[in-house]
Amino acid sequence: MLSAGLFVATAVIGYTNINQNGDTWTVKNGYAQITVDAKTGSITGGGDYTGKGLYGTSVLSGFGVESVRSGKVYRLDGCNGITVTQPNPNELLLSNIVDSCHDPLINESISITMNNSFTHLSISGTVTKSSSSATRRVLSQNASSTYALFSLGVVQMLNGESIRKTYYPSTDGLPVLYSLGGFGPMDHQAGNRSVSAIRNYNTSHVVVVSKTVGSELHEILSGTYNRVDNWYSQNELQEVSTEQVTYNHKLVLSLNNRDFPILRQDNGMTREGSNSEDYAAFMTGIYASPVGNLCTHTNEVETGYTVGQIATTIHRPTTGYSNTFNYFDPDNYLSTAALLYSGDSYLQNEVFKVLERNGDFINNKGQLPHHFEGVNPTYNALSGETQTGPNVFWILSCFNYVKLTGNVEWLKGYMPKLRRASSFLFDMIVTSEEHRPLLSVPGSLMIDVFIRNNMTTDTNAMAVGFFREFAEAEILVGNYSGGAALKTLADQISDKMMEYLWDKSSNDHFITQLNLDGTTTDFVDYDANFIAASNGVIKNLTLLNNMLARIDGGKCSPAHTFVSEKYYGPSDTTHGNIGDSYTAMGRIAWFDSLTRKSYNGSAHFNNVIMDPLINDVLERTWLHERYMCTGQMMVNRTASYFEYPSVTSMLLHRVRYGIDLGLNSIAISPFPNSAFTYKVGSVRVDYSETAVQFQVPGVGKKNVTIEGLRPSSQYLTTTHNCGKIPSTSVRTDTTGALNTQLQIGTSMDTACSIAIVLEK
Repeated sequence: MLSAGLFVATAVIGYTNINQNGDTWTVKNGYAQITVDAKTGSITGGGDYTGKGLYGTSVLSGFGVESVRSGKVYRLDGCNGITVTQPNPNELLLSNIVDSCHDPLINESISITMNNSFTHLSISGTVTKSSSSATRRVLSQNASSTYALFSLGVVQMLNGESIRKTYYPSTDGLPVLYSLGGFGPMDHQAGNRSVSAIRNYNTSHVVVVSKTVGSELHEILSGTYNRVDNWYSQNELQEVSTEQVTYNHKLVLSLNNRDFPILRQDNGMTREGSNSEDYAAFMTGIYASPVGNLCTHTNEVETGYTVGQIATTIHRPTTGYSNTFNYFDPDNYLSTAALLYSGDSYLQNEVFKVLERNGDFINNKGQLPHHFEGVNPTYNALSGETQTGPNVFWILSCFNYVKLTGNVEWLKGYMPKLRRASSFLFDMIVTSEEHRPLLSVPGSLMIDVFIRNNMTTDTNAMAVGFFREFAEAEILVGNYSGGAALKTLADQISDKMMEYLWDKSSNDHFITQLNLDGTTTDFVDYDANFIAASNGVIKNLTLLNNMLARIDGGKCSPAHTFVSEKYYGPSDTTHGNIGDSYTAMGRIAWFDSLTRKSYNGSAHFNNVIMDPLINDVLERTWLHERYMCTGQMMVNRTASYFEYPSVTSMLLHRVRYGIDLGLNSIAISPFPNSAFTYKVGSVRVDYSETAVQFQVPGVGKKNVTIEGLRPSSQYLTTTHNCGKIPSTSVRTDTTGALNTQLQIGTSMDTACSIAIVLEK
């Protein structure tokens, strides 16, 4: 169940303007506009998340009640409209909303008030006693893709009617439903519209409806369904004998002129000197794509199962890579990270389900499933290869969950399973003294069709960062000696990589692999080199600049980011599959961006990676699986894929706004440096060079680093809701970095706020 506290509005109530023009009434406040036609009973509306009154498309296309009697639907039958009055300057009251004026079975009144982006509907009504009928309230949405966040999991559908999957009835609680997106060809479905319904009440059934021309929510006030929790071609609402029922429902609608829902009013992102729509891209990247990939509700994967599984695309209405789920190679490392960055406790709990689903199927070798086919795990990639990626990225995803939720108690109980999964990697450490502790692996880390094996750069480079992360987890749960040993191991792998995998002849990149017989293979892999650089393997700045110069000098530098300099041909790929041989990938853009941030390459990050991705997400909403050498999407690859939208959101959080929540640390270092406000769910940061205030999930003390402050200056740290902690004075170094240790929370239920202010 969604936490009610997640949706508490804290924004200041703005103006409400109510106007009447004949039979037409409008209620508006800059964030939303509701239009009521008293003569026809029509209720429509649009919104603007910026509050500037640019309401755009009318995304709320209808709202009213209906009855079904002997199979016939009645809605304002024989009526001359509804009654509209204005009890006070900030309220519009609709009454006599009925199914039929001749013989009404249902009669409602609705009070409409506005609080910034939230339109509050206080609905009171009566269903009259009947021997055989059904009644419902219908919320119609002029948006193509609908997302139902049920208590038990997520259901999503776009254009389900086209494959006879139109109606999804359920008795499960539905705290939130939202719809977004436009209509038209696959690559032009950005609708710049969304409507969200936040429900703090239950009805006997709800029905999620996905039509070719829009979406609907049916709230069943009387009547029943014999079949539930699946998609059906027909509305199977059954008429029943009903006693008189009265009800009072509190419904909150939020309307928007962008393709993301507004579920919390105090969220937002701003950067000094920028008019960019970072926040819109961040939210669209999460709520349009990976949320819709979740298949966690009953029967979503297979009839009779409620499982924590996530697909690679939304239902459009079918999914890409049909009936396969939970790829951590690293697909769902990216999608679950984006979901965690939402700060939405409901979505974070859905990630938890997905993580534990894979963890339940670790085999006796410590190997995690590569993915699931239906509800059944399989341990090899689609190419047939054994990859290291699923173990590496699943464990890192578990750590991400702890970082973004602060749920250390779960980590303490789950560490035995995580250690068991890490043993799969330990068993790959070579036995020869010369190369130890490099890993000799059976396949590629994260591009499964590329033939890579033995001592590869991709897995060894990732192992450096992986073992450092695992060391932090061991330290967090109190295993200090184990943590120290893992840090030493990571350093040793890094050193051996520079000794044996760095190409000393060109002095500008790591080779693909060193074979056990001493021979080498080298495609100048961009993915592996960026993984190595982002994990700090290259400590010499000259060598790092050599590597960047070679990659940026390639013919595919406009792409974010290409796979390799040399082409992987049919003999270099499994079964001759060259589908990923001439393409760019979001996963590589992630490691590329982390590298640029570490070495201050903001121009390339902004111009080649971040800004083009933001533009694409806002222009198209849903993106294809891969990009071309030119930096344009490959329209022949899987549509409505999770990867680039997820990476866009990740890059905004972690790189542009520079918020890095570690297991034992917190770092805030915007890239490039500028004042900003970042307020997303449980993460709240106000940053400037003279004052920083932040609030993050978690408890206990953490090492805190703030960069971009005034060099060699004194700052005063104070806390609120952190217990009795005295203020302290901390001095920045000559680069403007502040390093200290602070209590970031005392309990999971209490938000602790920390302020760091320049002393005068």
